[in-house]
Amino acid sequence: MKIDSLRSRWVARVLFIVVFLIYTLSTLYPIGDPDLSKYFQWLERYQSYIRTNPDTLSCLGLPVLTKGNILFILLRTIISDVYIFIAFLYTGVYLSDRAQMKARAGLMRYLSRLPALISWVIFITILFVFPLLPLIMDMSILIIIVVLAEMFFVVPSLFLSPALILHERKSSFESIIASIRKTQGIKLSILTNLMMLGLLFIIFLLMFSMFINPQKQAFQLVFGYFFSYLVLAFGRLIGYMYETSVLLQSETSA
Repeated sequence: MKIDSLRSRWVARVLFIVVFLIYTLSTLYPIGDPDLSKYFQWLERYQSYIRTNPDTLSCLGLPVLTKGNILFILLRTIISDVYIFIAFLYTGVYLSDRAQMKARAGLMRYLSRLPALISWVIFITILFVFPLLPLIMDMSILIIIVVLAEMFFVVPSLFLSPALILHERKSSFESIIASIRKTQGIKLSILTNLMMLGLLFIIFLLMFSMFINPQKQAFQLVFGYFFSYLVLAFGRLIGYMYETSVLLQSETSA
């Protein structure tokens, strides 16, 4: 998937550089305290108490997180959201390009629809991430089942929502309903493409790890390069699958 095959190639290249810089700077020079070892030690003790003597949980105390840890986690969460919205920005530019519109029009449309995209991301987070939190604490087998169910059923069903918000100007809730309807017949294709992207990402990293120690900073640059591609490829895939759904529906109705 060639991410810069747009009429305005500079947009894709600028976005690629932005993602690469954000990743490398935040990884090589993290703000806050990235050492969460004390928290994981507390989590191990928590799981042990749950299994052996749950009545003494009150003696365990609160999770061990420093102010630096909290700052680090908060900033990493914000950065992760930035990656998501950059992918959506690429989706908007891609769809505008396919509609023979200038990149500037796609950028302006993205900015005008940004509140709807934000509300959609918040809704999805509340709906699908928060229910996992109790399972994470218990490290239950249920978390694997829930994550797999979301991956195989929920993600493909809602995959077109960002494109519908951007291109058809639907609200966040309307986009969810429309995405479920429009992904009929292409859910497996969406899932397959997502898995292929992830698999290629892992394969390339494994190849480079044979020559560069993953613990070295140089490997983080390699990781950042392929991760930047992954972010934009994800955004392009949303746009491509939206086009596929439109074409499929037009053929069905013909």
